[in-house]
Amino acid sequence: VELPLLQRTLDGVVYDYVTISVAAKDAAKEIALTVSFSFEGESYEQTVKADLPQYASLLAKHEEGKYASLANAILYYVKCADSTAAFEAVREEAQKAAAVNSIDASSPIKGASIYLGSSPVWVISLDTGYTGKIRYRFAGRTYQKDIAKQESLALDEIRLSDLTETISFSYTDASGAFVEAGSYNLSAYAEAVSENETVAALVDALYDYSVAAHKYIYGA
Repeated sequence: VELPLLQRTLDGVVYDYVTISVAAKDAAKEIALTVSFSFEGESYEQTVKADLPQYASLLAKHEEGKYASLANAILYYVKCADSTAAFEAVREEAQKAAAVNSIDASSPIKGASIYLGSSPVWVISLDTGYTGKIRYRFAGRTYQKDIAKQESLALDEIRLSDLTETISFSYTDASGAFVEAGSYNLSAYAEAVSENETVAALVDALYDYSVAAHKYIYGA
């Protein structure tokens, strides 16, 4: 896979870098990156190898433990996710979409679950006969998406650092009628999957990872 080369300036120094999306179940595996470039008419190629646990361990030791909480949360999440069995269990539970705390039965929203890809994403399940707009609010921000008789909707604006926030839903049908649909959060999801120990451990680790990421980004 060829990756685009990006640039970032830190402390007056320009760095070239690439971004790689890795699912948590694969994060403990070694990543090999081959860099090819030309300089003064000569071609060069070098392969660099790294893995996320090694990087997280380095972070934990950096600047007197400034990143220790985040690094340890990453390591624990990867450890819980580092098996096909864990992700198969999550996929099975996701099919039983846990009920949203609904206020109005006329809402198209049936439930919500977590998709654990390279970036964890909330996915809400819908009754397929509905057309209109879904509005959802979390962390002081509001988003709106159109729906057209589909089975699910990914709330991909919700970042890892915001996964512990409560999401409030509303629905406006094609005629403009408004329905307050309810709310949901990671704690409710954790309770819904609590009987499956493998999934529960992974969700608990994800919760701690989200808290650490939020603190790292926002400082609180």
